[in-house]
Amino acid sequence: MGHRAFRSNHAGIALITTFLTIVVVLMLVGAVVILSRGSMGVSGSIRDREAALAAAQAGLAYCQTRLQERPSWCGDGDGVVTQPPPIVSSTDGNLVVIEDNGTVVGWMRGVNGDVSQFRVRFNYHDGPTGVPGDLDGLDDPSYFIRSPYVSVNNLENSAAASVPRPDEGSGDWEVTTVTNCPYNVPSGTVCLIVEGRAGQGLRDALQDPASPVYDPPTAAGRMVVQIAEAYLGKPDAGVVDAVAYSGNELGATVEGTMKVEAVDTADAPRIRTNQNLVVKTAAGTAPTYQTPGNAEVYVKDTIGEFLLGPGPSTLTDPQVIRDTTEKDQFLSIAWSDVAKAAPSDANVAAGTYIWRQGGAVEYYPSTYSGDPALYVPGTGTIVGSLDSGAGAVTIDTSDPSYPYTLRFTKDVFVSSTTDPVTGQPVTGLAIVPEQAILDTGKRPRNVFEAGSSGEVPILSASGADAVIAMEGSITGQGSVVSAKDILFQGESSLESDPATAVALYAQGDVKLQAIPDEVVGAMSGGGNATESTTATGPGPWRTYQLSGPGWTMEGQYHTGNNKWKNGDPKCKSGSPPAWALAWSSPTGSTVYPATAQNQKLKGVVYAQGDFIADMKDALYQGGLNIEGVLVAYGGKPGVDDPGTGGKGKIAIKATDVEFRYNPDYVENLLGTGPIRLERKMWANY
Repeated sequence: MGHRAFRSNHAGIALITTFLTIVVVLMLVGAVVILSRGSMGVSGSIRDREAALAAAQAGLAYCQTRLQERPSWCGDGDGVVTQPPPIVSSTDGNLVVIEDNGTVVGWMRGVNGDVSQFRVRFNYHDGPTGVPGDLDGLDDPSYFIRSPYVSVNNLENSAAASVPRPDEGSGDWEVTTVTNCPYNVPSGTVCLIVEGRAGQGLRDALQDPASPVYDPPTAAGRMVVQIAEAYLGKPDAGVVDAVAYSGNELGATVEGTMKVEAVDTADAPRIRTNQNLVVKTAAGTAPTYQTPGNAEVYVKDTIGEFLLGPGPSTLTDPQVIRDTTEKDQFLSIAWSDVAKAAPSDANVAAGTYIWRQGGAVEYYPSTYSGDPALYVPGTGTIVGSLDSGAGAVTIDTSDPSYPYTLRFTKDVFVSSTTDPVTGQPVTGLAIVPEQAILDTGKRPRNVFEAGSSGEVPILSASGADAVIAMEGSITGQGSVVSAKDILFQGESSLESDPATAVALYAQGDVKLQAIPDEVVGAMSGGGNATESTTATGPGPWRTYQLSGPGWTMEGQYHTGNNKWKNGDPKCKSGSPPAWALAWSSPTGSTVYPATAQNQKLKGVVYAQGDFIADMKDALYQGGLNIEGVLVAYGGKPGVDDPGTGGKGKIAIKATDVEFRYNPDYVENLLGTGPIRLERKMWANY
């Protein structure tokens, strides 16, 4: 009995032990199952976050590529109003990108079939363009990205721009004038904020690549969001942000007014000089200096000054910043960047061309000495045309008012020749009148105008002594490019072709000289405008006319902001002289009066050496008007430090000076093709 009882007790203990073991095993199995499910969830969440971040980075790469193609891009396709269908769609349907008025959305399908998405918003959701309250210049897109992040393209602007945060309380997440702007994006920079999205909720978003789903239903499943923010800029900081760059000192002797402004009032009219900015009258007093409140002057680090008259300027505007402009900030336009005539274009033989009284042009195969009296009449060659039969440069004596006219209608390359006396090469070009013509009160005229092809002409010369010297008025639309110096004497009104952008480019100096007193005195009107100026019209707009023998200029002028209506003044009849074409202001000394000494240039005026403009002789004075950008680098652009060897000076003598900042010319010159951008800063969150 006791033995059987002992065996029965052992069996009960074994059964209890077995039950306990099963319970423990079941608990362990349950824990493993629960932990496995959690691990699977964590693994999926990590994978989704990685996919969302990869989508955001892909969006950054896409935007960078588009901006490098076109720096003004802001999610607007090719710049024209673009609606779906997609901008990009791969043949297998695994990549689709839609750009719609500042909204960019991209979908990507990975190798495992998962779909991710990136979204970029430039649009402010503030309604159609042109209506009150429109801030972004874009129509509203068909799909609104209701996100607190807005990207801002400030690549082509000269001032910092605000980065707004939309009003989250509004249904459209709109940007308004009272929207919070927590920080700014610098000039020449784009702020990109890309939203990457991934997760189960997007699994069906790309079933139909021709009509992808922007926002999946809430019940579709989990969706993870990651943000990539980056600031992109040009690696050489080569953005144009000033109306005048001087590698040395910028000095202006002005008897009336020096005016510095921008064509677009949102741009800051900025001057950069690596020494001092000195503005004074001939007597050393302070002339009038006009500039808007956002103007800036950069001078030499620590010790530079803006000297107005006898001492430092006390004006509140412009702001003076002591910060030397280094070569990576200085506007660098290399010789290779500039459009030039080629040897295959129409050729003009290098040398000296003298206008003779009666309309003949006599050619001498020698470098110009500076004095036309040294070229004895009859010892040269009378030419019927300056070019090699291409019709690019024609001699026009048909207008009695301007019997000494050269017309440039095609690109002209100055081809080198050899001086038969010295045996030295001749690469420069001089076109000057003999004294007998000047004694009659006449001056030659050089007209640049588009030919039958519609392209405006470029006159260019290359070589060690390739000075281009022209005495007489220079008018029209074209470019003059020299491997050494450019010398103009007399009134000018030359505008560059917007496509080529350069009005004047010299690897040496650019020199604009006044007409000598004795010559001006013999000219009609004594060098000053005696023609009547009339004004009529209601309100701030006036219609002004300037007229002379056989010609009339007319334009609409806003007397409130002192600006001509776009494109005015225009020639209404006849052939106005260059000084009339340079008519900058009908209100006399507000800018400068129209005289026979005026120089008006539109485009990029660039000297690797100095820029010297002496528009003021003892008796007869003239003004200087430049719209675009003026540069005196002082060295090889982008290689030497600005101001190398004491060069890079801007020296001006004029009755009045007007600088009008217009960066479009430089953007046309350097920004028409693809550019390279690099990431200055970036972050993921």
